[in-house]
Amino acid sequence: MPVDLKRHIAQQKSINKLFMRTIWITCEGEGPLDKENAGEIQYIPRQGFPGYFYPYTNAEGYLSPLVAIHFKRPKTGVIINIECKAWAKNIFHDRKEGIGITHFEILVD
Repeated sequence: MPVDLKRHIAQQKSINKLFMRTIWITCEGEGPLDKENAGEIQYIPRQGFPGYFYPYTNAEGYLSPLVAIHFKRPKTGVIINIECKAWAKNIFHDRKEGIGITHFEILVD
């Protein structure tokens, strides 16, 4: 787990214990140049999915959780490779199988 996410979790821990039941999300550029070109990223409404969405039980009225990521000042005119990871004790990352990880590209004109 990245150090900045550990810091974020530690800050939240003192505010609300229920907040800790979260599947945390991190997104960043895949390589050094992608990280530089992506710039600062903001997570909306928060940096993860609340634990009360899981386990999925197909209950009536269920709404899927959503986290949006906002790139505050991405570099324009270049393709930026982004990788997002989900973090929880039972999530393992495997790029080859696409487990716990997703990849996408952005291009801002």
